[in-house]
Formats: sequence, structure tokens, C-alpha cells
Amino acid sequence: MQLRYLLVAVSSMFSLPVFAAAPIEVTNYPAGTLIGDNLAWLKPDGVARSEEEATLFCKNSTAGGVSGWRLPTRDEISHFYYNRNQAQLQNAAWPAAAYWTASIEDFSGQQLVFNTADGATAYAGSTHQTVCVRYYYPLPAGFLKSGNLMFLPPDASTRNFPTADAYCAAQSASGRRGWRLPTVYELANLYHERGAGAISAAGWPSGWLWSNTPGAPAYHVFRMTDGLPSTAGGSNAYNVTCVHDDNDPLPVSTLVHDGLRWARPETTVRNWGSAAAACSASTLGGVGGWRLPSMAELGSLYYSKGATFLSSFGFGASWIWASDVQGAGHSVLRFSDGLPSYDVSGSNYTVCVRSAADLPPAHTPTLQQGGMVWSKPVKQAMPWANAQYSCSWYAPNPGLSWRMPSQTEVAALYAEKGAAWMQAAGFPADPANLWTLPGPTTSSLPEGNGARHLLACVSDQSAYSNSASGAQIVGADVWAKTGPTLRPWYATEKSCDEALYGQSGWRLPKRSELQTLRATLGASGLSQLGWATDWYWAFNPQSSGFQVLRMTDGLTSWAAPTESNRYTAACIHDANGLPAGSVQQGGLTWARPGGVPRAHWAMLHYCQGQNIGGLSGWRMPSTAEVTALVAAIGGANLVNDGWPAGYIWTATPASSGNQAVRISDGVVSYATAADSNRLPVACVRAN
Repeated sequence: MQLRYLLVAVSSMFSLPVFAAAPIEVTNYPAGTLIGDNLAWLKPDGVARSEEEATLFCKNSTAGGVSGWRLPTRDEISHFYYNRNQAQLQNAAWPAAAYWTASIEDFSGQQLVFNTADGATAYAGSTHQTVCVRYYYPLPAGFLKSGNLMFLPPDASTRNFPTADAYCAAQSASGRRGWRLPTVYELANLYHERGAGAISAAGWPSGWLWSNTPGAPAYHVFRMTDGLPSTAGGSNAYNVTCVHDDNDPLPVSTLVHDGLRWARPETTVRNWGSAAAACSASTLGGVGGWRLPSMAELGSLYYSKGATFLSSFGFGASWIWASDVQGAGHSVLRFSDGLPSYDVSGSNYTVCVRSAADLPPAHTPTLQQGGMVWSKPVKQAMPWANAQYSCSWYAPNPGLSWRMPSQTEVAALYAEKGAAWMQAAGFPADPANLWTLPGPTTSSLPEGNGARHLLACVSDQSAYSNSASGAQIVGADVWAKTGPTLRPWYATEKSCDEALYGQSGWRLPKRSELQTLRATLGASGLSQLGWATDWYWAFNPQSSGFQVLRMTDGLTSWAAPTESNRYTAACIHDANGLPAGSVQQGGLTWARPGGVPRAHWAMLHYCQGQNIGGLSGWRMPSTAEVTALVAAIGGANLVNDGWPAGYIWTATPASSGNQAVRISDGVVSYATAADSNRLPVACVRAN
């Protein structure tokens, strides 16, 4: 053991192994538990505690017969609060008070609390209320998932349609309300994604299943043994499955940060060779590609999430292996204080990591490319006679118009994404194994005979064009529908950080963009669409706050980012799939700088792990590239498009640290590698 610093080994308190599949969990949570944002929230007990007492209270809780409870982060409780309202929490018997969070303010180092009386964040005092949360991923035996939908296993009873509809509405399976009958499209997707064999093995019956899709004489039904749809009268009796939006495609034992998927640390120590081999062999979540993280990736995780939050995820005060060679050994990082070091022959804890860029297509029913939406291929090959009519029936989103793709379109999709990415998304390795137009002559392939291929369908419509989504397309921009809750500035920024409509890269609009939205749709048009018509936050800074615009009359003003100033949030995204504020210049595509400013070493792999607009291959730019961009576009124009006016990191080294460029005027400077020097970065890729 050749460490430059003292090594103190601390055993992890978590029992979930890294190298096993996510556990099936059947949990009966206590009365008053709320479910939201993929978390279970224990009903507060009304006892005021110190921060240490609150942390231990949650850590030692076995409510519902399970462990893994922790304090929520500020962002988690803020998002939970602003997607409900005070009356709902009061009805659930939550005291209107300040609650401990696991978050520490970056600059002051002070612990933060969140007040459910008014949605305000403040510095902690000596004692506050406690609410505990844990990751929520219950899938009892017989449950099946398709995309973000969870299907309740049918019981042995058959029911007529009114009884089936009421049966689903009354369900509270896995502690959730809001179950419903599936659409026939959702049942078809389940069949083609999982296959008849897997569905039968889960104990599902072979008979007809009700859907809530109307069809003469009453409703559509679907049979899982052969994927056959039909229609039936409402008085007929069939089996029933109910469906719920799960919205959590990741196993309970992982988190996603900076485009990487992180497994929980193991509970035992290994030497470096054993740790590297274990990650390489891991199939956690049903996928391979796991590896040891680099030192830069470990540091980015530590400085972004903080020791308090990470300790609740199993990162104790322990040394964790990195992949970097250092001296005669390999690098390690201590997660109690972020201290780096290296180890030659000792044993430390292991955490495995993999890219998250190729995961979403494997868990969601669609992907986007070239302004089109593609469905995942069916799981079972079919003859041409079936394939030529299937896109109008088996598409994952009935709100879009679907068709079979051409050979040229399939070739373009594979050329952009690459064969490995396509396979991870559920497509065949060889695009020739997909049906394409114009297809063979009917005479050469009679029904039930001849070649059989997989089928993926394509829609020429934007993923946002489904009117049920509430999104609006204005020019080259997509606007996410506003919510009913007024938010302070920091909570507004968080709302646009979410992956709305399955896309990342959303941001607050500029004042000029809000003015364009109002000029295009008008206050009355926005009102008819269910949008707010009062004051909206704008991205533009002014004085000691940010600009706001009133939709009723177009009046502009500004407001300080205090807890008491609360306005509507609208989030904007470029319709071509890239984040709003993206720029193309000199053969390069630039993503607008976003995220939390970090030290240069923590940013080294930030861009490499990004999947922006469905594209990979991002990197940190050089100084020459940034200065050329500023010269070509103009600093003022970039700032007006949402870019920071100050310095951003570049990959170009300096005599002491790394170079940085000021966006407002292109001035080049440098900063040392000290953790206190934190700047944003603009990720860039070749067109």
C-alpha cells in the first residue's frame, strides 16, 4: 500500500450488490406515504431534529420493511413541492414547516432547508422537520414493462368493459393510484417488445385483453398469444391488465450524471485488477459496457453531487478505485472529502460506470433522427404481407401518423447513429433485416411464406406535434406547455433542466423569444391552449435580477431572484432536436454552455459523456475554435442567444493551468487547476 495520504477504510452501509440485477421489490409503505418523481416520501412525524439526528433517522429507518431511506436533496423536495401544491401536502398531514435537505450551498458551505409553507429555501438552523425518501422501483411478480409503462398482471377473472374500467380505476398496486386500461397500441407495443413467450412465462392468460380504444361495436381487444387485435361489444367478458406510467427506466441501484450511468459501490473491497474485471463482466440492468470510472469522472460526480447526497447512495467515506494509472499503481478518490491519491497493491471499494448515451433508446419506444420519429422494431420478424399494413397499427404513439421507411431513410439512420448504437437501441445489426419501401412484389412473397424481417415505423411529424402534449412549435423553436404553479427563479431553472418530452437541452427563453411567442399566438390563443397569460420569467439579466414579460399586454419589467418573486416558467427547445442556443459555424456544431460551472479537471470528460439532441461525439473545444466562433458570430449575438458573457473553459493548456475565452469579446486568459476556479464549458462536435 503506497498512499501519499492516510487511508481509512469505512464499510458501506448499503446491501445492494453492484453486480446483480436490480431486485424485485414488493413494498407496503406506511399510510400517508406519497409517491412522486420516482421517490417514495415518508409521511413526516412532526418531530424537530438536528441535521445529524435527521440523517441518522432516515438512514436507520426500515419503514415498509425496506432500508435505503435518506434525506432528499434541495432540488428533489423543490421539484416534488412545485409539482403539487400546499393544499395537497396539508391533506397528507405534512406540517407546513422547514425540512432538512441533503444539499449544501456551493459557495457558503451552509446546509440548506426547504420550507413547505411557502416553497422557500433557507440556511439551516439548529433543528427542523424531517422527511425521508428512497428510490421507488416496485415490480412484483407478473408485472411487465414496455417503455415507460408498467403493466399489471391479469388475474384469473374475466370482466365486461364497464367492470374492467372500474377495476383499473380502483387499483392501488405497488402503492400507486392512477391505473387505467391500456390502449390497443400500448398492448401491441408490449407484445412486439416482449414477445409471446416472455408474456406467457410471466403467467399472463392466453385469452383476449380489454383496451380502452373505441372500435365498433364497442372497444378493441388484443390477444397476447399471437398479437391479434379485434373488436368486441362492451358486455363481453375478457381478461384485464391495467397500465401505469412508471417514468423510471433505470434500475433502483443506479444514478445518471453527466451522461454516465453509475452503479452503487460494492459493499466489499477488491484490488484494482479484480475491480476492473468485475466491472467489465457486469450486466447490471441487463446491459454490458461497464468499466471503472476515470479520476476526472469521479471528481466530477463528487463535486457536483456532494458528499452528503452521495453517502445516501452508498458512497461512504471510503477510497474508490479509478481507472487512471498513477505512479506504480492506480488512482483512488476518497468520498468523504474528495481527496485524491493512489494505491499500488491494496484493496479499495469499486463503483462501475457506463455511458448513458445509448440507454434511452433501449428503454423508450421511439428515437429521433433527421426531423423524423422512429419506432423501435418489433421483436418478431414478419412476412411482407403483414409488414406493409402494420405501421398504422403497431406504432407507439397514436397521436402521430406512421408509415414504413424507405431504404434511403434507413441507410441515413444507420450512417448517423452507427451499428453499435442501433443494436443497443434494439435494431438489427444489418439494416437489410428491416422491411423498407418499396418492398418486394406481392406475388414473390405470399402471406405466411418467403422472407421475414423486422419492422420499424417512421413518422414525418415532430415528436412534439401530438396535441395532447400541449407543446407549441413557433418558427424553429418548441415551447413546453407551462404549468399552473408560479415559481421563484431557482425553481424555474430546475424545471427547464428536466428532460421534457423525452428531450434534454431545454432552457428559459429570452425576452425576444417570449415576444415572438406572444406575437404569434396572442394572449387569447395562449389562454385557449391552457397557458398562463400573466408574467413570465425571461433568461435576460437586468440590474440585480432577470427580465419578465406579461403576456396579456407585452409589458416588460425585471424582478430580483428572491423567494417572494414568483412567475410562470416556459421552457424552450430548438425544433431540430438540438438545445435552443446551439450554433453551427466552421463545420462544427456548438451546444450552448449549460450545467454547473466546475473545475477544469472535473470538466475533462463532461462533453464526452453528453448525448445532446440524440447525438454523441461531443468534446471540449480548443482556444482557437472558441475565438473563431466569437469572431464569426459575435460575442453580443452569442450572449443574446443565451450564452454566458464571461469565460468558458477550453482544452488548450496554459503555462499554469488551462486557457479560457471570454465570450463577450473573445479575450483569452487562463486559470489554474484549483477547485475554486470553476467555469462552464461549451461542447462541440463535427457537423
